[in-house]
Amino acid sequence: MRITVLLGMLLLVLLPNLSFAEKITYDPNLVKPTSAKSTSDERLEQKITYTAKNKRLHTVLEEISEQTGVVIRSGTNEKDWQVRDLPIFVCVKDMPLGDLLDHITRVTHLLLSSTMVGDKPQYRIWLDAARRKQIEECLARMKDMALAEEKWKWDAWVRCGSIPADELNKSIEREVDEDGGTTYPDEQTIDSASRFPAILAELPAETKDAVFAGEVIRINAKDASASLREKITSLYRSQWEYQQQEQERYALENPEVARYFKKREFKESYLESTSLVISLSSDRAPSVNARVDGGQVESFYFPFWMLDEIKHPAVSAMLDEHYKSIEEQLAQQQHLLETLSFECPDGFTRIDDYESEDKSVNIKIQKPAKSEELRYSDIMELISKASGCSIITEDFKSKRPSFVDDETFYGHEISLKQALQNSGQYDYQWYGNDKVVLGSENSWYDSHKNLMPEQLLSELSKKLNTTGVDLDDIVPLVNFTEEQISEWVASDRELRCISLSMMGDDRMFWRLYDALSPSDKTAAKSENGVPIAKINPNLASEVFAKAAYEKHRTYQESGDLIGFGKAMMSDPEAVKKITEWVMQQHPELSPHNSVEETGDEDLVPDFDTYQLISEIKQQFPEYFAPVLVPTDPYQISKLRLQVLSNDYPNICMEEPDAKMPEVEKRHSYRMEISGDGTKISVLAPCYSFPIYSEKRLQQLYKEQGIITEDESDDSSQK
Repeated sequence: MRITVLLGMLLLVLLPNLSFAEKITYDPNLVKPTSAKSTSDERLEQKITYTAKNKRLHTVLEEISEQTGVVIRSGTNEKDWQVRDLPIFVCVKDMPLGDLLDHITRVTHLLLSSTMVGDKPQYRIWLDAARRKQIEECLARMKDMALAEEKWKWDAWVRCGSIPADELNKSIEREVDEDGGTTYPDEQTIDSASRFPAILAELPAETKDAVFAGEVIRINAKDASASLREKITSLYRSQWEYQQQEQERYALENPEVARYFKKREFKESYLESTSLVISLSSDRAPSVNARVDGGQVESFYFPFWMLDEIKHPAVSAMLDEHYKSIEEQLAQQQHLLETLSFECPDGFTRIDDYESEDKSVNIKIQKPAKSEELRYSDIMELISKASGCSIITEDFKSKRPSFVDDETFYGHEISLKQALQNSGQYDYQWYGNDKVVLGSENSWYDSHKNLMPEQLLSELSKKLNTTGVDLDDIVPLVNFTEEQISEWVASDRELRCISLSMMGDDRMFWRLYDALSPSDKTAAKSENGVPIAKINPNLASEVFAKAAYEKHRTYQESGDLIGFGKAMMSDPEAVKKITEWVMQQHPELSPHNSVEETGDEDLVPDFDTYQLISEIKQQFPEYFAPVLVPTDPYQISKLRLQVLSNDYPNICMEEPDAKMPEVEKRHSYRMEISGDGTKISVLAPCYSFPIYSEKRLQQLYKEQGIITEDESDDSSQK
């Protein structure tokens, strides 16, 4: 494999999160919620036939308003994107407008109100402050209960530390798949769960408080006590051996990829970089993550969830005692979930119950003639037409392609329930009568919380297909959460080319840049940069306080390719030095040994990626040293933020005389914060700008004669 591809992989970096929301002002003059059925507006009796696929609530209501002449608005105001931008699917035929408004209100979990303007009422679908507060409080209480459960789990694992590892191992219940012969949990996971408690039990008592306060705890084996060091390194060795066995098994089953699993010699020197890392996830349901990192192989995670699998008497007694003590909390959680659940409307029945009463509706769906990739909303439209039922539901899936099984879905008689589930809406509850089907996602409140503003996503999509996306277009994403990015960027067919996730501390520092005014952003890109003092003091102090522990320029997972690329690009001088050294030490990795040059894949040399990374880290330790981040930026004089552009090709390891297409000659950014001897260097949210959509890249390649029309068609089909 050529060094350009290898180190291009190493330089790959991801992107991440946001809080684009503006504070919403509630209108106290809006009337109390009502239903369309309770009004005397004859205009609501007009029947409407309408289909909306992959559209947001405000668009749907605007189109219905235009079609019917009835003014219908969404949200408390035009800035209320959390309501206005809810995605919804509507496919109705000859439905009274009033019924349609009530159904839309119900499936979006919102409120409907009317206000007289002149002699005619106008309507609004919205969320009042009281209901919004109730939802937020319910979610907060559920999160608090999940956090309390994780703290108990920590204490339980510590108590398990007094049980010998081999005794724990034998007591873990295993299930064997008779068809494949696989064991669940697998032996590697069981081994980790058996050894982990002794490690956790030996940590200082304050470690738990630090983790639950949001700190990422890293304990280097070489700096730990002799007893703890032995436990960490022993687990590392054991997990490495399991990985080697799995690779060898996979190589035997797949001879064509065997050469990619060249066995690595395990060297004790690698234990110098072995460490234990513990953190609290930022997910909607908080959970403790623990792993052991090494310099040679990827991380191994500790299975915190495995307590229920351990059938040891002492553990079973702990679990019984715990579940009795939290019966009331579990009941409270169930009550909270019921508070947020979808209420079945009068005249409707849950589809599950409907079919259990032998009133099943069987339908036959014909595969459409069009060849383009179908979205979930396309499938829902087919179901609506085949069943003769109008369907209305929130639709958080249509940004993704559909994955129905053609052989079982099309051309056969299947029940309405099966069709709805096979469409990909398996985590929905469906309610129906003879004419209408309504859908509600089980965890709709999570989807609402993870919504992203349509305007931001639309602007990104437009630029991806025209001018390309640059740094200032991407930076607002650092304010969103991982869940939001995963749902609305990484899962979107157009936006996924910018769904590169970003590392923790780096994301926080780029929030400082995002908080700057347009003029200050320009200044930040100049030779002088912009003073930290010009940035919101509360935000700057929060960022520096969170990053005050040692910030590693390598990603937390020291063996990770992405982290290695991040470490290199945070100091561009490393690129040239490391490239030259690798070429001297490993001439077999020259670009001239690529498949393009040799024409024979078998002649491309094997190499051990992790081995190469380890050699580079040992040769250039200065590029991988931790950076001490100050706690209070305002106590450092002349502290400035500067954004620097690295003008080199996308795959910057290419040889100087290589002919690269103009479209690939992009640039990347990094940020430096410096003053009074302090210097922090972080990578930009995406490693190379501008970023184009796949469609736009194809156009640029054709314009430059890099590919032909036929090649472009082949690529798009793939």
